[in-house]
Amino acid sequence: PAPAAGADRAVLVVRDTGGRVIAREEIPPQAGPYLWFGGDAAGNPLPQGRYGLSVESWRDGEAIGESPVGHYATITEIRSHGGTITLVLDGGDEVPAEAVTALRAPQG
Repeated sequence: PAPAAGADRAVLVVRDTGGRVIAREEIPPQAGPYLWFGGDAAGNPLPQGRYGLSVESWRDGEAIGESPVGHYATITEIRSHGGTITLVLDGGDEVPAEAVTALRAPQG
């Protein structure tokens, strides 16, 4: 996640597919990788599914912004249909190629 410049506090916000906030987790206010534990606000593991992640940035006790969190996933297939390129991720989710901002070599 990349909190806003000057943030002294950052919160990872997890939403379900309906947009309802199901977890909030304090994270370091510096940009960098972060491993979300995959649980709700009470610390219980969430079921497999789609979740939206964003980071709220705070400075001096006031919210100064919220931005979506990018993530990494394994691409299992690339499809072309009618001039549109779609990437299929492990788990079956599909994303348009133009939504991808970076690729990295697999680890291991």
